[in-house]
Amino acid sequence: MKTAWLTVLAEAETFIRCRPPEQIGCLYYSPSLGRFVAPGAAGTEDAVPHYGRPGGVLPRIEEA
Repeated sequence: MKTAWLTVLAEAETFIRCRPPEQIGCLYYSPSLGRFVAPGAAGTEDAVPHYGRPGGVLPRIEEA
């Protein structure tokens, strides 16, 4: 587990360093998938930055 955790931390640091400074703290939303995604993942070419704002967003709970 420690090895997996250290790998994830290294990947996160690399990802963060690659992002433009103005995108710090944002999430990425894919309109075609209708959900938040990790940019660069397959099928997320349309991902756009989504910035937080006062009031936020209410979660949507779906049945599996």
